[in-house]
Amino acid sequence: TGMRISDTAWSANNNILYYTAKANNEFLARVYQFDLDTKQHSLITQPEVSGQGNQGIDLSPDGQKLLIVHLDKNSFSQLYVLDLTTNNLSAAFTSPYNLKKANLTRA
Repeated sequence: TGMRISDTAWSANNNILYYTAKANNEFLARVYQFDLDTKQHSLITQPEVSGQGNQGIDLSPDGQKLLIVHLDKNSFSQLYVLDLTTNNLSAAFTSPYNLKKANLTRA
């Protein structure tokens, strides 16, 4: 309740729904997970939330990596990859353009 969801990705392997959302009274989006089996909702490891926050996500075909698109205060895009098996977050790409969505086609 009180959250506006902007992007989703579903992991069939783990039955987890990943999504970006922000509270109606906030400007920054964050990445959450919802375990459909246990009904547990939580924040995941992600880039520091600043600027416009973490807007877009995409799950790799094998379900082991999550691409996170972060928009800074100037609407420049920074792409990060979260390895869901190790919980390791790494920077992947920076662009002076406003990318709200990208696809992760390889693990």
